[in-house]
Amino acid sequence: MKKTTFCAVLVALLGLTAAAGEVYIPSNTPSTGGGPNSWPFETYSAWRYQLRIQSSMLGGKRFRIKEISVAFAATRSPWSATQFQLRMAHTQQTTLSMTFDTNLGAGAVTLIDGPLTFNAIANTWSPLGITSGFDYNGKDHLVLEVRYYRNTTAGASVWTDTGIERCYIHTGNTADPYNATTAITPVPGAMMGMKVRLTTVDTQIIGSGSGRIGTDLTLFLLSPPDGGLAYQVGTSLGTGPIVLGNRLLGLGVDDLLVASVGGKLPGVFQNYAGTLDAQGQATAKMAIPADAALVGIRLHSAFVVLKAGAPFGIESISDTFTFTITK
Repeated sequence: MKKTTFCAVLVALLGLTAAAGEVYIPSNTPSTGGGPNSWPFETYSAWRYQLRIQSSMLGGKRFRIKEISVAFAATRSPWSATQFQLRMAHTQQTTLSMTFDTNLGAGAVTLIDGPLTFNAIANTWSPLGITSGFDYNGKDHLVLEVRYYRNTTAGASVWTDTGIERCYIHTGNTADPYNATTAITPVPGAMMGMKVRLTTVDTQIIGSGSGRIGTDLTLFLLSPPDGGLAYQVGTSLGTGPIVLGNRLLGLGVDDLLVASVGGKLPGVFQNYAGTLDAQGQATAKMAIPADAALVGIRLHSAFVVLKAGAPFGIESISDTFTFTITK
């Protein structure tokens, strides 16, 4: 059986998915809500707008965001801006500050930066076309920021929800809202954020095997958006984590990690470096030595996807697979 076919069968048996999923903020109802509301894609020609997404809306697991879509209440095709920036950041704040940079913190990731044209279609999810992904840590709230300049005030209204908090400023308040540092008091209130959909993919590592000494443990690597990119697997005695900017790799820095990543034990750590296939899949293997002294040791494995130009040269980071060696 081909490797890609076997991976697909295994994923199905485990009840997992290698395909993109959707997270709806707050629900999959793009044709209803508060409003229609002009903020932030209509009426004024320049904006700085932030909304806070509660962690309770995000499912409590790590994932990578590869697209963001908006529930528009009116059609504007195309909608365009001469300069458009979309940024996202983790936050532990329970409410938005009126200072924009406080909400974003030091770890904001830029998802769009430059001229932008997209189709705003009424009563459906309209993708903005992000150019880089965002890795959600599975526990914090999120702040999403939209800011732009456009030559015309023609735009499109959006549907909103009372469960999403917002803050903003526009050209009705200042000549240059794009670079403004503070928001105005929202009218009629803060809890009228626009409804959005997050298209997500899970970068996963799945282990298969008994974990007994003298046997092989197979590691199936899944990262659907990263087909054709290089990967690197690592195994360690702890879960760290290793901090990579605003992301975390759930491995500890120890001699075992150095050996597994550095190719020092090729008979044990097999195919720990390679290239994902077109579906973003690969297989690595750990040949557990037949040594009774290893029984009871707990091992942790994860992988990263490598890409030039990505932060730290790492495009995606998997979850961590853990098992205990048995007799």
